[in-house]
Amino acid sequence: MWHEDAILLQPGQAPIVGKAAFEELVMQNFAKSPSAKVLKHTPDIRDLQVRGSVAYEWGFFDSTYKPFEEAPITFRARLVRVLKNRPTAAGNLRA
Repeated sequence: MWHEDAILLQPGQAPIVGKAAFEELVMQNFAKSPSAKVLKHTPDIRDLQVRGSVAYEWGFFDSTYKPFEEAPITFRARLVRVLKNRPTAAGNLRA
């Protein structure tokens, strides 16, 4: 899902730039808590605009996860996504 030009911005942290950096972040998080489970992830998209081959959306997501041997943690966060259709080898478009 992530492309090389993807950027993940999180409060108080340096930007995560690119697919490899995002995958490394995920692996580090799993290493810290290998038995953690996402119990719920519900997007709440408030607006979506499509302009040519680019789409912009913003909203929130509600998420609940359970760290190993701890009570579940629930939070709500903001999201902004910019999606671009890219041609595939077969000539189809993908997000």
